Amino acid sequence: MERELPVLKQQCDVVVLLSHLGYFMDERIAADYDIDVILGAHTHHRLDPAIEIEGTLIAQTGKLGTDLGKITLQIDQRQVTSKEGTLQSIDAAAESSLATEAVLERLQQSADASFREGVAVLDRPLDISWTEPSTFASFLVEHLRQWCNTEISMMHSGIILASLREGAVTKGDLHRICPHPINPCIVEVKGSNIKTAIERSFTSKMVHLPLKGYGFRGVKLGIMVFAGLNVEVVETTEGEYDVLSILKEGSPLIEDKWYTIAVPDMLTFGNLYPEIVQSTSKRYMMPELIRDVLLWALMKNTES
Repeated sequence: MERELPVLKQQCDVVVLLSHLGYFMDERIAADYDIDVILGAHTHHRLDPAIEIEGTLIAQTGKLGTDLGKITLQIDQRQVTSKEGTLQSIDAAAESSLATEAVLERLQQSADASFREGVAVLDRPLDISWTEPSTFASFLVEHLRQWCNTEISMMHSGIILASLREGAVTKGDLHRICPHPINPCIVEVKGSNIKTAIERSFTSKMVHLPLKGYGFRGVKLGIMVFAGLNVEVVETTEGEYDVLSILKEGSPLIEDKWYTIAVPDMLTFGNLYPEIVQSTSKRYMMPELIRDVLLWALMKNTES
């Protein structure tokens, strides 16, 4: 902002900021910078009408696509003289427009056709468990490691919502069991921080956490699973977990050594795993989603 805004102001008449920082950060930006409009998101505020702070109009349309936002700017002599923002229910807009209904129907038909497309044929089922080791979780985390070409990978088993039976698998099946808009990510983390993150993951609170956000669309996080690491864990009589050992190629992790790990990007956000979030080396693999890695893995194994 400090570097780019003065340059932009010399090149244009109106400055609109697309923000996914949340309403409270948008308030700070509006107070500190000369911006005409902030189109915000993340905190799911529904601002109707939009709010003006220090000459900056802040607009947010809630969540889940329930509303359309409309911004009206009055410009005179290349200066914005007035501004306002309102919302309109998406249901009301769709019902009042035959053209919109036709577009939605066409898109739905296209999606349905794509979902019916076959991608693989399994000769045996892939079973998932959120509380115990399972073939499906092991399968995906290993192929996440291979796809990212890292020495280690780790993910929560809850990223897979259901098992796959033997037989034909379609794109619709993959979307149903892995609906998350989550990208693979490669991070560098010290051995000591990996150990802390693993111990944090094996608590009943984390395993059964009904996470909402960070792209996660599952029921609960589930246990952490690994490739490139041998993690020995036992469940206690109180329903908690004890991490007995963490070994890489038969040896404990070196605390001060940096390791390259493939993870779902959700582990690099918020306060789930500060040990991973604080890494200064993160490479987000885009536009591929974890679902694309699963598709690649299934096709690769079907071909072989």
